[in-house]
Amino acid sequence: MKSKPIEKQAIDLMLAVVAATTNQRLYPPTSSLVVNTKNRLTGIVKTALEQVGEIIFAEAEKNLLIQGEPLSEKELAKSQINAFLRMMLDYGIRSVSFQRGVDEQEITEFIKIFSRTPQEVEAEGGVSKIVADARFTYIKIDEKVYVEQDSDHRMVSSMKLSDDDIVRFILGDKGFSEEAMEQVREMVKDAEWISKVFQAGVKQVIKETENFIADELSDRFGEMINGLSRVSKLGRGDVSRTILGSLTEMENASAVTLLSQNLNTVFGQNTFQNFVEDLDDDAFHRLLSRIKDLTVSISDDDSRSEHHVKAMHRVFQLMTSSKKAAGLFTLDQLQALKNEVAMTPEERLAKGMDKTIEMLMAKGNMASVMTLIERLGKMLKNRDPKVRINAVRMMLKVDKRLEAEEQNDERLPILQKLAEWLGFETVMSPEYEQITDQMEQMVRHLIERDRPRDAELLLDAYYRIYTGRLPREKEMRAPAGKMLRNLATEDLLALLISETRADGTKKQSDGIPALTMLGTVSIERLLNRLHHTQNRLERNRMIQALTAIGRPAAKPIVERLFQKGPWYYLRNLILVLGRIGTDSHLKVLSDMLAEDDSRIQREAVFAIQNIAGNNAGEILMKYLYSVDDDVKELIIVGLGAVKYQPAVAELAAMLEEKSLGKTRKARDDIRIKICEALGRIGDKEALPALKKIIRSKGFMAIKAHDPFVRAAAADAVAKLKQGDA
Repeated sequence: MKSKPIEKQAIDLMLAVVAATTNQRLYPPTSSLVVNTKNRLTGIVKTALEQVGEIIFAEAEKNLLIQGEPLSEKELAKSQINAFLRMMLDYGIRSVSFQRGVDEQEITEFIKIFSRTPQEVEAEGGVSKIVADARFTYIKIDEKVYVEQDSDHRMVSSMKLSDDDIVRFILGDKGFSEEAMEQVREMVKDAEWISKVFQAGVKQVIKETENFIADELSDRFGEMINGLSRVSKLGRGDVSRTILGSLTEMENASAVTLLSQNLNTVFGQNTFQNFVEDLDDDAFHRLLSRIKDLTVSISDDDSRSEHHVKAMHRVFQLMTSSKKAAGLFTLDQLQALKNEVAMTPEERLAKGMDKTIEMLMAKGNMASVMTLIERLGKMLKNRDPKVRINAVRMMLKVDKRLEAEEQNDERLPILQKLAEWLGFETVMSPEYEQITDQMEQMVRHLIERDRPRDAELLLDAYYRIYTGRLPREKEMRAPAGKMLRNLATEDLLALLISETRADGTKKQSDGIPALTMLGTVSIERLLNRLHHTQNRLERNRMIQALTAIGRPAAKPIVERLFQKGPWYYLRNLILVLGRIGTDSHLKVLSDMLAEDDSRIQREAVFAIQNIAGNNAGEILMKYLYSVDDDVKELIIVGLGAVKYQPAVAELAAMLEEKSLGKTRKARDDIRIKICEALGRIGDKEALPALKKIIRSKGFMAIKAHDPFVRAAAADAVAKLKQGDA
């Protein structure tokens, strides 16, 4: 290496990478150790790249190269440098380079990727996929692969020609002197050299791909083989076989581009098929594994063209349908290989994650497991039901492990994600029932510990499924109903009804939704408690829940009204019925107006007014003269609210009644309410009576009305005239 300072900085960079990735793996992201080592790495990279545009680390035959040259044994023996080499080997990386322009964000992402275990990286699709997804600009992985080189970075130590010169010569774009030709002829005796030159040529062609269509690319690669054949004086078939023999070592991009061409045009008619059939068993296994991995990789890569994907599947099909494959694999084994390639990216991810989660749980590394749970949560929304169920199974497995260890707080995020899944899942499965059992236990645990809001997040989907708000088949509704009934016990209802928490603080509205959900399947229990409790705040909580339950509570409430009870109990039943009832319940409420207790009568008037309907006004009129003054005022207000036109004549006549009200104040209050009601009803038949009220000022025969009464009459007249405009 020419520059010792660059060598030192490159070594410092390696040490910083090892420290940063190790600390990222061991400590929280906000730890000062993580932040400091990341900042140190960023500083070293930028300082080094100020002197040289690119620093390249490569692995060749388990040796570490910097800028294409091997490190000394003394340097390689250092533990941290050896750790960097082991990292490259463990992740299957051939080279990594840092280029001028790299920023902190790209370095941070690089650290995150390589702080994961090789197994985790593999489970997420491998280094190539993760790096492709990261879209690095100035950090390159496996884009440069080195073999034995001289000080001028030529492919073979004894050559004085650059790689680019040789490729251009083979492609016919450059001429050579006789001396250069002699050097080339000497080196073409090495089969590895032929493969390496061809790969360099493929890279050169890939750079120019945008200038070629698919057929032209195939011809271009064919010309390269012809050129190598001429130079080496080997038959075209021999050169083709040499190149095909290097497929297992070829870079991904080069291999995919090559295999995506017309193989007969590139290598010769049936050359690829014959090559495959002639491979020994080990070589066939290696090549098939390579082709399978490449096919899977590009199938999962959205940036790849359909042409590449179809071509790689075609090559994979050629290998699996060969006679060689038939002799090495059973039909079941071949089908398993085909199934693996046919998997969707999500299915493949699920399969890899399942193994990773098993391994992490076996090691007790639950922190990493919880990180994977986030990815599983996204898989729960996949369109493919198989992918969703696989994710559910893995999450259930983790939840049961946490349950066994009594780590309920850690369980909650998992169960909340599963509860969200229940909101859109329409396919019944054994996992649905298993989840329901797990949810039931957790909801009970949460309610018993005064955590109703957390319980509600888990209950909501089951409540909506049971009540039909989420349309589901009967087979899915039944477990939801069973779960709610199992939880609607006296002890849990008592906890939710209670006005105070265990620490003595008031609940306010906390727990009302949970009480509603469980009360839906236990309305009679709620009504019993409403009857017996003496606590006003507890009664209020139950009234809120019954109101939220809605129509299903109406029939039980009507039955309880017939059974009678304390005035406050009947009043509360009437209040709820007024909120949830229909005009079919007006008859029952009419009977309540016949009760002697004015408190019950008042609530009945409010309920009838709230429900309204065609018969509301008639019912209110029926009791207009049989109730006390305060209830009479409410009935008059109700007649106005429901705009009961048949009441206009009667109300107008009441304005002149001298015996109206037991006291003068009561009489004036009733007249004010009559004026307001007539204004709301909007019938001009009331105008004469209203105008008469306005004109009365106490002179001679006309007795004066209270100014507030006359003001109310004037307002009513204005409303009636406004309706004319």
